[in-house]
Amino acid sequence: GTVRPSGAIQVVPPRRIATLLLFLTSIDEDDDDDEGVPNGATVFPSLQIAQRPKAGAALLWPNIGLDGRPDGRTIHRGNPVRGTVKYAVNVWICAEDVGDRGVQSLDLEKLRVKYGIGNAAAAPVPFPPPVPLAPVAPPAPPASSSSSS
Repeated sequence: GTVRPSGAIQVVPPRRIATLLLFLTSIDEDDDDDEGVPNGATVFPSLQIAQRPKAGAALLWPNIGLDGRPDGRTIHRGNPVRGTVKYAVNVWICAEDVGDRGVQSLDLEKLRVKYGIGNAAAAPVPFPPPVPLAPVAPPAPPASSSSSS
């Protein structure tokens, strides 16, 4: 939802049941500002939680309470990122099928140029050729256990 100036939470579609935030990069404590504000942290003020980005770590939280209404305790923000970059994947678990609404094709080359990431002129790295698999022989039939008497 969206927090209105009055503090009320306006529910906007699609209705999020839960959110998963996966950090792809890390930001060290050394990067905090002079007042100890965590650089790039995800902060939940009501819960007094600040999670510093750590590659491979994830946060999972419900966006609604047991009554189905928005849970104001999960209102959060991302602290400003200084002197580095922060990459994360945000997954919204929704109450309805959102289909392909809002899905856009990303032009990665334009993003690289816009944000100065890597060498935009470099050729993409090709996938390695597939490795042929050796044929697998069928299993041998079980040995017979006949006894002669």
